[in-house]
Amino acid sequence: HQRHRGVIDQRAHRLRTFFIIDRNADDVRSRLIQPLDLRQRCLRVLLSFLVPLQAGIVGLLERCPGRSRQRKLQVLARLQRTRLFLEGNAHRSVRLAELAELSSLSVCHFAKTFQSLYRESPLAANQRLRLERACRLLASTPLSVSDIGHACGFDSCCSFSRAFSNRYRQPPSRYRRAAAAHSAVRLA
Repeated sequence: HQRHRGVIDQRAHRLRTFFIIDRNADDVRSRLIQPLDLRQRCLRVLLSFLVPLQAGIVGLLERCPGRSRQRKLQVLARLQRTRLFLEGNAHRSVRLAELAELSSLSVCHFAKTFQSLYRESPLAANQRLRLERACRLLASTPLSVSDIGHACGFDSCCSFSRAFSNRYRQPPSRYRRAAAAHSAVRLA
């Protein structure tokens, strides 16, 4: 009975709306057109932000192996999944076999395809992401350099410091001091 009553209420509402629209057709038409224009403008703004992001993906798609566009999209999706996995696991060292299994490719084919697509090896990407995380931690936390090294998946403080110095041309402690000085200047 309730459902039947709801249907009747909806029909009555539609009839009332029809009569109102019929009486004030010009006013209603102008109101209906205006939100559409606003929606179109909002959509254009959103698309203007998405187009540059898509341009990068188009470049990646061109470098993907495969004869058909569908195959290239499939390979790109697999490699993007592994790249997101790497970004989500910047707290540890990830094995190449683990990434290859995630992408459903052989280890050799995965490494070669990842290198050609992203212009860095999977292990180099993993180390870069771990060191970028270390930079964020050095700049924003009071953790010791040793603790940050362990939090980023390095076995020892020495291996962390060596990798950090090779990449950023300064030891982690100096980077922390420079980041603190930079944030103090920005706050002043």
